[in-house]
Amino acid sequence: DDCGILEINGNGKLIVRSGATLCISPNAVLAFENGLQNLIMESGVIIPSGYVNPSTLINNTLSNYTINTNTTWTSENYYINGNLTIEPQKMLTIQSSTLNFIDKNSKIIVKPGAKLILDGATLTNACSGPWQGIQVWGDKNHSQYPDANGNYYQGYLEIKNGAVIENAVCAVE
Repeated sequence: DDCGILEINGNGKLIVRSGATLCISPNAVLAFENGLQNLIMESGVIIPSGYVNPSTLINNTLSNYTINTNTTWTSENYYINGNLTIEPQKMLTIQSSTLNFIDKNSKIIVKPGAKLILDGATLTNACSGPWQGIQVWGDKNHSQYPDANGNYYQGYLEIKNGAVIENAVCAVE
């Protein structure tokens, strides 16, 4: 199916036996949590003209992923299934990378005190319709500015250097 999605989590496997005919569109999304470890393809598999070997489409997939330490992704291409959550007092910097959101309910949650920096990054859908966007959580009883120790009580989002948020129901809320 053009733009079809096949997701395999954990130790699940796509097993293709010798002599089988495999028809995977070049526009399909193969979201395998453990990459090529989720694929077993025996020799002698038939791939007709116009279709592709699945190993060329397997993407790095994060499912309901939580940022618990300060993290920087540079020149990465991830597929996100479910939510990407940034915990309080942690920072995720996404530089020159692309995040493709698989599920229509997928979103990024920036919890109070957490930071998300989009530096030349692109956040988009994985061709299955719009994703939800970024939710920046906060506490209405505290200031938007950091306290005397530099701590934020609100989630913090910085978008710079041409970063793009596209195909979302609501880019930022």
